[in-house]
Amino acid sequence: MGGSGLASFKNSLDIVFIFRKLSLWRHIGIEPYLFAWLLIFSLFFIHKKKTFLFWNVLFSTIIFFLWFGFASPLGWFRHIFPGVFMGMILISVSLSDLAHRFLQTKQPLQIFIFFLFLLYIIFEMSKNQRAISNFFITKKQALSLFWQKPPNGLQGPLSHPIFSKKDQDEVAKAIEFQINTSKRLCFNGGLLVAEIPPLVDRVFFPLERCKNDDILIIGPYQKGPFTLLKPGQLSSILTKNCKKILFNNDSYTLCSIKKM
Repeated sequence: MGGSGLASFKNSLDIVFIFRKLSLWRHIGIEPYLFAWLLIFSLFFIHKKKTFLFWNVLFSTIIFFLWFGFASPLGWFRHIFPGVFMGMILISVSLSDLAHRFLQTKQPLQIFIFFLFLLYIIFEMSKNQRAISNFFITKKQALSLFWQKPPNGLQGPLSHPIFSKKDQDEVAKAIEFQINTSKRLCFNGGLLVAEIPPLVDRVFFPLERCKNDDILIIGPYQKGPFTLLKPGQLSSILTKNCKKILFNNDSYTLCSIKKM
């Protein structure tokens, strides 16, 4: 109930928050954001080859945004990322269809109006500070998006990090060969280190449910470039909870837990 967002309908709808969520196009560089919706819905009328794939992508995008706009209680960008990804495909298809139609008319005035429309969109997007003009986003740009404050009252970063596969394999191997299966693997706070349990086929537990000599795992949200902790906070966590460091790399730390 809570995860689906259906509980949101028990209370009156927050129209302002709904508007903020549905206008998120401006936060990924599309301005004016209403053009995104106009281009997507125009496909009902202008797209000729309405295949199963077309309807699948179109209705999936609409359903994603309906859930995100009206039911999602948090407005995390990562929850709508599939909808945004498919929406960008639809926007590209819509612009392509419009260009094809206007060019087919061979009417100089109509072609001129269409290119003015494109220039207006490009000009407006160029004024948006979140728009990235190059074709390939660098690691530095992705990190800068991750560190930007979530816009317009939404939650969660615009960029979702991809953790080092090498570091994940190393900690998974350490758990497999160095940690006895009788020991519980524990995470601190709400930082679940959720990428590791599927790799080691183990259930992880909150630190509060662990005991002396169980294993605490520290992950990428607590150390490295994606840490959410303040300077010195990691050191305090390790000092308070760890008896002995068993494994350490750039993204993960394993330690035996002190007597609790």
